[in-house]
Amino acid sequence: MCARTLRGLILWLPLLVLLAPVVALVLDAIGGWPLKLNASRVAGLTVNTLALAISSAAFAAFWGCAAAWLVETCEFAARRFFAVALFLPFAVPPYLLAYIWADLIDDSGVLPAGYGIRNLLGAAFIMSLVLYPYVYMLARAAFAQRSCGIMAASRLLGCTPLSAFWRVALPLARPAVALGALLVFMETVNDIAIAEDFGLATLGLQVLDLWQLRDDRSTAAGVALLLLIMVVLLSWAESFSRRRQRQYQLAQRRYFSETRYRLTWPRQLAAVASCGLLLALAFVIPMLYLLSKVAYNGDYFHLGLGAAALDSIWIVLLVGAVTFTLGGLLVAIRNRQEMVSGLVAKLAMAGYALPGSVYALGCFLAATAIADTLMQYLNISIHWIWANTLFLLVVAMACRFVIIAAGAIEAGQSMLPPRLVTVARNGGWKFWERLIRIYLPIYQPALAAGLMLLVVDVLKELPLTLLLRPFGVTPLSLQIYQYAADEDLGRAAAPALILVLATSTSLLIAYRWIVPTWYKTGNEQLPATDK
Repeated sequence: MCARTLRGLILWLPLLVLLAPVVALVLDAIGGWPLKLNASRVAGLTVNTLALAISSAAFAAFWGCAAAWLVETCEFAARRFFAVALFLPFAVPPYLLAYIWADLIDDSGVLPAGYGIRNLLGAAFIMSLVLYPYVYMLARAAFAQRSCGIMAASRLLGCTPLSAFWRVALPLARPAVALGALLVFMETVNDIAIAEDFGLATLGLQVLDLWQLRDDRSTAAGVALLLLIMVVLLSWAESFSRRRQRQYQLAQRRYFSETRYRLTWPRQLAAVASCGLLLALAFVIPMLYLLSKVAYNGDYFHLGLGAAALDSIWIVLLVGAVTFTLGGLLVAIRNRQEMVSGLVAKLAMAGYALPGSVYALGCFLAATAIADTLMQYLNISIHWIWANTLFLLVVAMACRFVIIAAGAIEAGQSMLPPRLVTVARNGGWKFWERLIRIYLPIYQPALAAGLMLLVVDVLKELPLTLLLRPFGVTPLSLQIYQYAADEDLGRAAAPALILVLATSTSLLIAYRWIVPTWYKTGNEQLPATDK
């Protein structure tokens, strides 16, 4: 009985850790209600935030859908190259791309005086260039698994490739596109660096201002709660809108053969130009600009670059260990097939949907409440843990990105034959033997892909790092932000290139494991002609 109770406590402990920031944020916001900001100010911040996020999601949906359709359903020169290369902009932090393009346009003078990209539309365009891979990845998977029977029927009924896209393929892929656009929306809401540099008044930036500059945590919690409500409502609306289509999508899996449209040479040139322009704007030109800055800047090996790289490595290693531990415990809870535990586990994994500034404030409030309680009742002071160690930052990142680890573990679990585990148990294999000889070899592709995606997210994460890092810790993302905010892109170029190289490598490693799974249900390719 004691062992069973102890195992239950171990399983439920991560749920308490993951839910504590949200609970602390809600309680503090309610305690400080109403907001000290006037209603018109809050309304203006909300409108600006929604306008920026919706515009970014719309741009990203357009780029992502168009690129995915060309790469996945059309045959043209360099298609395989663009299939991989169009993932790479995801490796660039949004704030870095914004600083580069703002500097490029200001220095070149291509726009008349008084015009530039430092406005809401320019910020949305920049965000979409970096975040469209969310839509691109999900749309490619949807187009790869589309029903070729329906596509062939549309061709027999006289649909051109373009009309088949609008009337057949896009409606079938709508849930995937909507989910990708929702992820772009969440990442845009999470941004504070672009909003600060472009002078945009958003809710996320207001949370930073109230908490860090004015030391008004209650009002900051109230604003953060508005952001939380906005994201939750949008997530619920997106999930509710695709309930009816889920069964229809699954019913089409019996069609396996894949067809691609063979484009004529003029259309192939147009496809190559379109994909090349998108890749150039989002990745190639910014990287060449950084290389030029490094080449012409004599002190690019400045003091602190090695320390920043080492700080980033330590944070990635610690966050990876904690995240996959929490993810494994959450998967174990969901495997118990109890309605309450499954629901709570889903809520605990929803941290990725919260903006980083909101989650940072919630983690800080929860940690402060725990420390104050221990000091009041047990006379134990643990405030130094939050101020002088990476503990709070690592826990906050692990809680926010735990869905990546849990998803990777569940993906590996789906490839595990149930009878294999039963046979191993009957053979007397202990848990550690099953873990080393069965689980890890089968889970390896999914775990590797999840780890690489986690590396990308942790290295790029700025709000949590900016708000929760202890004094003396300056990872690459924060060093880039500090130099770029001071208009010193020359010194920011070296850490930016190191960061992009690390994230790009991680994406390429993850790509080789993620993408081939889209085609495992497919048979022989039967390319179609397009005259």
